[in-house]
Parts: sequence; structure tokens; C-alpha cells
Amino acid sequence: MSLLFRFLMGLFMSIFCALSLSLFVPIVMGVPIVWMGVLMGTIYGTIIGTLVMTVLPVIPLSMKYAVKCGAKEGSVAWFLLKDVLLCTFMLLIISFCLTWINTGMDAQFVDRWLATAPIMWIINYAVAIQAEPLCLFLASKISRTNPFEAPAPAPAAPGDMSPDA
Repeated sequence: MSLLFRFLMGLFMSIFCALSLSLFVPIVMGVPIVWMGVLMGTIYGTIIGTLVMTVLPVIPLSMKYAVKCGAKEGSVAWFLLKDVLLCTFMLLIISFCLTWINTGMDAQFVDRWLATAPIMWIINYAVAIQAEPLCLFLASKISRTNPFEAPAPAPAAPGDMSPDA
């Protein structure tokens, strides 16, 4: 999986994840929606999520998790299981950062951070399973990468005496 593909998938998935968090957390908390807050939360969350998904192997790990659970790669079950790990990780990272940015770090930080986590995980998961096919399509087209294709084997070095050469 190329770095460009991971960056693009991180960017597109982070947009949806950050937007859903920025829009639905105020609703879940019962506070009014402030559109500037939604915009800034989406921008901050997208930047943070893109960096995290590019630097850390979140996507490859979530793919391996789905396969380890017994789902065939590319199947509906594989997509659904893959998004469980992906959404959990992204929800925790993006919501942590957005909560810190918006409310600061104090003794009640963990309570504020995790107060909406169960409901937001469900919302984020629903958004992710709907948005991921579009994100996957766009990232594949832009990077000209097929994420389901195994990487080509490295060419044999000159003088290599292996039976494959």
C-alpha cells in the first residue's frame, strides 16, 4: 500500500469522521450547534486524522484485523469488520484532540472526552461504512493504486542463484 494511497484514504476518511464528530457531538450533548465550531472542528479533525492515518499503519492493521476475524478480503463482512478497528481508533484520536482544543485539559477532561464516545462510535461507524466506498474509489483513482492487489515481488539481484531467478 503506497504512502500516497494511505494519505488520501486518511484525508477522505478523516473529513467524514471529523465532520460527523463536529456536527453530532453538540447534538448528543444537547447544546446548540455553532457552525464556526463545526467548520473548525472539521478542519482540525481532518488535519489530525490525515496525519495519524498517514504516519501510523491504521488502514493495513484494520485490514489484517478483518482477515484475522475470518472475513474474506473485499467481502461485505471484511469491510464491516475493518471499519470497527478504523472507527474506534479514529474516534479516540480525533475526539481526544478536538475535546482538548475546544475545552482544554483539566480534571474533567476524560469525562468530557468519553461522555459521548458510545453514541458517537455508532454514528461514526454508520458514516464510515457509507463513506468508505467513495473514499476508497477516490484514493485508488488519484493514487492509481489497487489496495487489494498484492505488491509485486522484488526483482532478483544480479548473480542471485535462487530457483525463482
